Amino acid sequence: MMTKQMAKHAETQVRASVLSYKPSLSHAVYDTIFSYWRLPVRQKAAIQEKLPRIQVDQVPDVVVSVDWARFLEGLEAVTGEGVSPVQVTWAWALCAEKVFDGCVVPVIHKPSQSLWTDHVLTHATKLWDLLDLLQQERGEYYMSFLILITILERALYDLYHQYAKPSTTPDGKTPRKKNKKKNMILRDLLHSDTLNSVLPEGLMALLRILFLPSGLNIRNLVWHGFMIPAEFPRCFGCLTAILLLELPRYFKAPASSKSSESEPMFRLRWFDERFILPSQLTKRPELTSWVHKHSAAIALSGFVPKGRANLVQKALDALSQDSDEYWFLFAILPVLEHALRVEFVRANNENFEISTEYAVAQIDAYYSTLDGFGQRDKHQVLLHPEVLLDTKPDGEAPSSSTVLNSVYEMLSPAALAVFLDLFMMASGPNVRAKLCHGEADLADLLAVRGDDAKPFSIVTQMLLLAMASVCKLNDSSVSCGTKRPLEGQNESLLSTFETMVTSSFHPFNQLQRLLTTCKQQRTTFATFREQWMDFRVSLIENTADSSAEPMAVVEILRSDEMFGGGQKLTILEKVQRLAEFQVLYSELAALSAAHVKQSKTSFSTQLIGLQEQVARIQTTLADHFQVIHHAVVVSTPSSEAEAISDPDLQRYLLALTDADGLSVSSCMIEILGSIIRSLDTFQARFLALVALIREGKARTNHRRSLLNQVFFLPVFQAIQEVCLGLTEHQIIHLTEVARRKATLRVDTRPLCPLARQFEQLQKKLLQFVTAFEGCTGSSEASQKSGEKALQLASQFFQSKAIRNVLTHTK
Repeated sequence: MMTKQMAKHAETQVRASVLSYKPSLSHAVYDTIFSYWRLPVRQKAAIQEKLPRIQVDQVPDVVVSVDWARFLEGLEAVTGEGVSPVQVTWAWALCAEKVFDGCVVPVIHKPSQSLWTDHVLTHATKLWDLLDLLQQERGEYYMSFLILITILERALYDLYHQYAKPSTTPDGKTPRKKNKKKNMILRDLLHSDTLNSVLPEGLMALLRILFLPSGLNIRNLVWHGFMIPAEFPRCFGCLTAILLLELPRYFKAPASSKSSESEPMFRLRWFDERFILPSQLTKRPELTSWVHKHSAAIALSGFVPKGRANLVQKALDALSQDSDEYWFLFAILPVLEHALRVEFVRANNENFEISTEYAVAQIDAYYSTLDGFGQRDKHQVLLHPEVLLDTKPDGEAPSSSTVLNSVYEMLSPAALAVFLDLFMMASGPNVRAKLCHGEADLADLLAVRGDDAKPFSIVTQMLLLAMASVCKLNDSSVSCGTKRPLEGQNESLLSTFETMVTSSFHPFNQLQRLLTTCKQQRTTFATFREQWMDFRVSLIENTADSSAEPMAVVEILRSDEMFGGGQKLTILEKVQRLAEFQVLYSELAALSAAHVKQSKTSFSTQLIGLQEQVARIQTTLADHFQVIHHAVVVSTPSSEAEAISDPDLQRYLLALTDADGLSVSSCMIEILGSIIRSLDTFQARFLALVALIREGKARTNHRRSLLNQVFFLPVFQAIQEVCLGLTEHQIIHLTEVARRKATLRVDTRPLCPLARQFEQLQKKLLQFVTAFEGCTGSSEASQKSGEKALQLASQFFQSKAIRNVLTHTK
């Protein structure tokens, strides 16, 4: 429980914060947004007279209707007299506020009253609650708008999806699937031809003024954290609500409009099993009390920008008192983004003199944002490893266009890893984008919970601890009597978080873990190979028929240990076929060379040639690893503890970019995944053939295929080790690049001169390993798949891509 003294201290700090608050909107933006209030009273009244009234029908459902043609006429008429579209929108929003209070609020609590939106909007079930929050008595205007705008965006996307016209094939007859673009955000929707043809021109004009950078841009100002609750005009929340109540009339039949998107809505708990975390952090029943204990310290931290402490406190209260994760996230994400923006500008201004204007919303300039790296070349991305440098005041271009983001050195490795996982990584939850674009399932938002509330999702836990970690670090570096830092610098929960958490979704960390799994799988497979390569060949004497073709028995010596029962597995085969493999295996030396009859295309001939190829490549790779990297190719897998033992190195591994070689990381991840599957499926197919023989169900081709598999085992493993080594090389190289970047780790050794060639090889390698996996994992019990696998391997190891690497490694 917070004591009265603590509560009074918190209230004092909030007041002091507000008194010293400096807006995060530039003067030009402020002037544009609030210029309406400089207009004479008579002119304001004249604007409203030229705009249509908003009609509200309450029977049987609450339905809003607007004469959008008249709105457009009024807009054009007034702007022709020198009034800006933003000022017209203000007048319209104030009208909407009166309509909301007079016509919508009175029916909010009527149990028999329903909304038209209930039949068509994806998030309609939460609309009543959010309209309730817009009431003057509730006062949650900012939070209500923050969520209502995501519902509006989703509604526009559903409308777009419903009306997107199907394209046709080149013959002009066959319809294709709907020409629907995915990942369309509000900006794209407002420019789409589909919505422009479906919605009235006046409504589209209003939406553009409200939400595009050329107008108010109110949605981005709120969601990117520039505008605080005290600055947000309630009338725009009311206008958004009115638009939502009017929008359903443009949908098709209600029964088909809901659930128009086939993809399920995002849920926080989807990622609970995908995070790679220490067990100490996955089950924390006491986290609720921990939040309650530390909420004031977090809200009043120096990391939280002024004017936002109250919002952070409400977010933490929603978490600790109501277990409302979605309310917490909606409230905290804009604050976190702006807090990181302030630190981004401060740190990078000190180190590289970037403009302080990045800390505020500018007119005719892209915002610096938490994510949005799809437009990386146009604006600063707060969590991107690199910072775009400004042109110098004298017009001179900087010596380098980018430098390492100083935020990476300011944050703890654990907090940095979590922020990257949550907001930047392609395979991560991308939680800010999911919430702000209306893609999340809001069923648990504002829900009444009993005493049996579930533990917080891992997404929420990680975000909470990462923010607390940054607050603790920020306040511990500032000597200020007014700050109340997080209690207990050695508090176990934060200590565990900061010392043990690494990235779950960063490509390099994924590669590290997959590489470890590959090596463990390789060790298991090596044991499997050794068991089956321990065999003995015995000739069968046929005294009764001297003209009969000589036969031999292959006895697997450890098979009785593997399967029990005391009986060894034996396979009968022609001596002629066994003799073809004499060159490879000493166990076959007793067979007469006179029996060898090989063709250039036989399985044995191809296997012998491939074995020689692979052996040469293995030797070359081993020499390169030893000389250039002082490492052993396909070495013993390292532990997770070793991977995070150096925090400085971990920071710079997270800062790796495409230019460093990370551009092929997705390709490398697929390669390692294919190797793991290939080792599994080869072994599974092998054992399936063994089962047929042991059960007496095998035909001749089954026994022959099994022997081919036995003789193929060493070469198959060698091929996988070469592929593994070619990918491991790039992981080692990336580690060396990160070590070179780390300021505290001076390394004078040159980087690998062949890194570029190895990088370019990865795409070709992926094509090979996936095709090779398809052959060696085939369920067919014929020789064809094995022979095709040998041909594929031989062609790849003789390819130009391999030669480019091997020629230079010598």
